[in-house]
Amino acid sequence: WEDTQAYASWLTQQTGEAYRLPSEAEWEYVATFGDIEGDDGVVGHDEANIGLVDCCGGKAEGRDVWIETAPVGSFPSDKFGIHDMRGNVWEWQADCHQDNYVGAPVDGSARTECDTPDKRSIRGGSYGDAGDYLSPRYRLPGPKDQGYFTVGFRLAHDVREPQR
Repeated sequence: WEDTQAYASWLTQQTGEAYRLPSEAEWEYVATFGDIEGDDGVVGHDEANIGLVDCCGGKAEGRDVWIETAPVGSFPSDKFGIHDMRGNVWEWQADCHQDNYVGAPVDGSARTECDTPDKRSIRGGSYGDAGDYLSPRYRLPGPKDQGYFTVGFRLAHDVREPQR
């Protein structure tokens, strides 16, 4: 998480554009296509790079021919045109991790104060996880100072309003 923050800061400086980790609320909105009450749907090997459908591990079948990470865009994009929101690697979120949403910001911004500031949320599941872990609503804590083969990141890009 800390390396990801450093990369986002570096990219922002290099491009003059604002890049950052998404908040959990932003990530979930995109992963559910804005349908916060809808059905998550079943994710299988034709939709994402996942482990065994009914147990953990790594198995290639169908469109999912990768045992570990797959190249971005290996699976169809979602309704927003975004690839790989589920599976492949867990994704760091800007929020510090709490077990529930009590006291979370209601404006979609990241939670920056919590009981465990050394833990950050990860979402999306990975190539080693069963389909159950790929629900857009499933989340886990990750120590912000450690890296894992199964955890990566996706940056949000803040778009400026055009000058009038």
